[in-house]
Amino acid sequence: MYSWIWSKLPGGKLAKAFIAIVLLAALSLFMFTIGFPAIEQFFNVDQTTITE
Repeated sequence: MYSWIWSKLPGGKLAKAFIAIVLLAALSLFMFTIGFPAIEQFFNVDQTTITE
């Protein structure tokens, strides 16, 4: 799978590496701002187990 993605990216090795890093950063930003908050309601994450 990763080799298929790598072969589809344009440019040389340096350009591919830069594009891959930008895509990874964009995916991370999307997941932390939209993805994870959208699925949070399906998981019980409000309770903590740490007590003082």
